[in-house]
Amino acid sequence: MLSFKSSIQCWLFAYLIVVNGTLNGNPGLNPWRSDNYSLSAEWYAGDASMFFVSTYGIDIESFTEGTIIMIDEPDSDGIRRGPHPFNATTQGEGGDVSGYEVGGKVALSDFLGEDSILANVGFDLNYTYADSSQEAKDVHGDDLPFGGMSEDTYNAVVWYENDTFSTRLAWNSRSPRLHTTGSAGTGGQSLYQDDYSQLDFNASYNFSETVSFYVNGSNITEEYQQTYIGFEKQKAFQNVYEARWTVGARVSF
Repeated sequence: MLSFKSSIQCWLFAYLIVVNGTLNGNPGLNPWRSDNYSLSAEWYAGDASMFFVSTYGIDIESFTEGTIIMIDEPDSDGIRRGPHPFNATTQGEGGDVSGYEVGGKVALSDFLGEDSILANVGFDLNYTYADSSQEAKDVHGDDLPFGGMSEDTYNAVVWYENDTFSTRLAWNSRSPRLHTTGSAGTGGQSLYQDDYSQLDFNASYNFSETVSFYVNGSNITEEYQQTYIGFEKQKAFQNVYEARWTVGARVSF
């Protein structure tokens, strides 16, 4: 069932005019359909260490995506003064994603021995490459990448862990990704999110078998997300986030 909601405002207390709206639910849209394949190889270098490489491919037949469309909805007096922007879910026309991933988990105890001062230290690393495209075109007539897919994604974690205390410092980074395809809201140009990296922190202490304390920090360097339209120098808007810290305790009975 297709539902319709519009936002209106009062003008001179005479009649209500449409400003924007939202379209929800459309049974005529096809769901996500795709053929997927993957191949991976793993090598275990110790009791807690391993390395891997994998390749994958996704042939996407159909999908749905959010966008802005323009609708000339009449005001309360019956006169059409639009069109106005409406958020809607529309039909994607298919695409493909392929790439590879390499990474590893290293516990230094597997290489330095259990008696080493670094025996409780380790790190996780992985890199993902994704080459994607869809049938939608940009303003230059070139294939757009698939929405939400960064070409390069990096993750790195350094950790320390023993029976009582553990801590992790995690960094992740991704290259630009397509946010939305060209629409009336962006002048027909595609909206991208620029490079983004984030650093997170976690530490926990087991006070006893039933009580533990923890500290979590998200985006501790207070990075922000920058978007742009069409090309990197044409900036759009920013999502600015503060660091978020959580302190708590876990108790089991």
